[in-house]
Amino acid sequence: GTGPRAVLRDGVFLPFWSSCVCVAVSWLYLAKLSSVGSISEEETCEKLKGLIQRQVQMCKRNLEVMDSVRRGAQLAIEECQFQFRSRRWNCSTLDALPVFGKVVTQGTREAAFVYAISSAGVAFAVTRACSSGELDKLGNVLKEKFDGATEVEQSEIGSTKVLVPKNSQFKPHTDEDLVYLDSSPDFCDHDLKNGVLGTSGRQCNKTSKAIDGCELMCCGRGFHTDEVEVVERCSCKFHWCCFVKCKQCHRVVEMHTCR
Repeated sequence: GTGPRAVLRDGVFLPFWSSCVCVAVSWLYLAKLSSVGSISEEETCEKLKGLIQRQVQMCKRNLEVMDSVRRGAQLAIEECQFQFRSRRWNCSTLDALPVFGKVVTQGTREAAFVYAISSAGVAFAVTRACSSGELDKLGNVLKEKFDGATEVEQSEIGSTKVLVPKNSQFKPHTDEDLVYLDSSPDFCDHDLKNGVLGTSGRQCNKTSKAIDGCELMCCGRGFHTDEVEVVERCSCKFHWCCFVKCKQCHRVVEMHTCR
């Protein structure tokens, strides 16, 4: 598409072109290139799959930080998967571009979150000024903004195009709010063309009424229940000085997975 999209830049969510989002999230593919050693030579930049020419040139000019950029991509993916571990869309990656599927090339709230967490992950890794714990805190903030995102549409004020809430009863968003233009798919069914893996086989919570519950997670298809044996640490005792000794306990639990 060619319409404007909502993303985070310099701490503020702004409308951006979908092509810019594609360029930004393509850095995430570096996290998938386990066969590539240290990015320390210009020739390596030419071999990095998924980068457009502008990014290849950036790589060549900034060789000293490229390994950190790759680590930042890994951190971004890990944080995304942590934040959405109990949702239908759980940031599963593909061995293709874009790594999260086509949902991140559209004007969805998922695209905005991925762009934001990608920018944060790379910045944290390159500057090394922040700990992974601080990235977790930022991930929590972005997840809250994701849940409270406002659907917007374009409107013209004179010759200027602006984004306004689609529902006129909603108050105008601020520069710190997450907004989106396109509704998200339901992520229920397998659609590899668009990078949607569906929820079949996903573990769900039988007693929960939230999105992690079997009814919502399984999209009304029902679920399987199996008994599985788990091994846990138990009867732990602290011994002076200075270690903890535990036993291993086995118990059988029910595990529920979506049909």
